[in-house]
Amino acid sequence: MPNSYWSNLDDCHLPPRHVADGLLDLYRERVQSIYPFLHWPTFMEAYNRLWLSDSDIKSMPRLTGVGLGGPDCPASVFYSALNAAFALAAQFIDGPAEERNERSAPFVRRSRHLMRMDFLDDADLSKVQALLILARYLQNTNLPSRCWNVVGMAFRMAQGLGLHLEMKAGTTSPLDIEMRRRVWHSCTCLDTYAILPHIAFPPFYSN
Repeated sequence: MPNSYWSNLDDCHLPPRHVADGLLDLYRERVQSIYPFLHWPTFMEAYNRLWLSDSDIKSMPRLTGVGLGGPDCPASVFYSALNAAFALAAQFIDGPAEERNERSAPFVRRSRHLMRMDFLDDADLSKVQALLILARYLQNTNLPSRCWNVVGMAFRMAQGLGLHLEMKAGTTSPLDIEMRRRVWHSCTCLDTYAILPHIAFPPFYSN
């Protein structure tokens, strides 16, 4: 793939459709199947609309779903998460580590640029999911402290949302309840793995 595919740092820039589709196929196969903290239909509905014209979108019903891609997900958070997913998926393309890192680098920079400090002002499910994707990418790097800190932000935000608390049936939709469980479970799993290089510190939670 030409280097120009991977080097544009415009916040809303997307690689060519076939490249983007291929990366998300890799993400679903290698990440979503193990860490299913995204509601895939919600995420893909929002992703597919990125390729449509404004006039086409205006004639479509409002987005539904939960978390990333849902009606309450800020555009900057979705683009940040999407770029993090591209960066992570690029790590699974065959080739030397240096080439994989080169492919991932512009997506990571774009994701981080979109994840500004005010990102942390108001917690919501989509932001926890975006942080988890970035943390999962950082697991593939030589930056264990950064990974641990990003997992910590996701964990604290999840606690602030009460994801560690079981919700009673009837208080919200079954999909909402299920996704809250999945996101919390992924937080605890990633916290456990991220703690290994810092084994002197306990994980945020205990059984």
